[in-house]
Amino acid sequence: MQKTNERFRIVKFPKVRHIYVELLRRGNKRNTIHAFIEMDVTTIRNYIRKVKEETGQSLSLTAYIAYCLGRALDKHKYIHAYRKGLSKLVVFNEVDIDIAIERKVKGSHAPVIPLTVRSANTKTFMAIHEEIRKAQQEDVGKSNQSLKLFLLLPRFLEEWLMKVFWRRYFNNPFLRNRSGGTVMITAVGMFGGGAGWGLPIANHTLGITLGGIGKKPVVINDEIKIREHMSVTLSFDHDIVDGAPAARFLQRVVQLIECPYLLFT
Repeated sequence: MQKTNERFRIVKFPKVRHIYVELLRRGNKRNTIHAFIEMDVTTIRNYIRKVKEETGQSLSLTAYIAYCLGRALDKHKYIHAYRKGLSKLVVFNEVDIDIAIERKVKGSHAPVIPLTVRSANTKTFMAIHEEIRKAQQEDVGKSNQSLKLFLLLPRFLEEWLMKVFWRRYFNNPFLRNRSGGTVMITAVGMFGGGAGWGLPIANHTLGITLGGIGKKPVVINDEIKIREHMSVTLSFDHDIVDGAPAARFLQRVVQLIECPYLLFT
């Protein structure tokens, strides 16, 4: 029910957001390190513009980032491992990436509900792009039976089930992978212009936050060029990933994104 007067209005808090409230609360307790970098995305954005002009198709930059991450993680698998108990790590061979996208619940736009792209390390850029576009058009309130049932629960039962689920979820690396992959990508830059970094609350071993894109002068072959740079935040679970392996992985990711030879050859 919605209540209004001249100064404000009161609307119902989206039930889906209760899931995120609990997830964010738990994420605040994690030992996370963040790397704030800029990536030159001029080449890939020029390619996306060219495809748009020639075919009318709008390719997803987020899909390309996921494609590159899948290739990089295929060579640095410990970066997306999960802990199992106190003395073991589960190192997954397949790279399953959660991508935060806006979708529909019961016909209207809802809080972001992630799409898990399975085996991203074996998929092409176009395959990931098509998967994202399809998910953006899907009404998850109709297709996701678990979510549909959750939305019908009374509040007291909802709270109890969430506590039981999250306790089991964070203690079971295989359940975590099935429910949300091992890597998270969220894009905040699409909603605002110019450069700028996001600072996420991460629950995955590796989280990528895509910030704004801005133009800046750089020196290439002793000449000043104007290039497009994306502000990117990489968040690592410090319980699993140390600085040196994180730096090597980061170097590989930047190389793939800035020099997309995998796509053009």
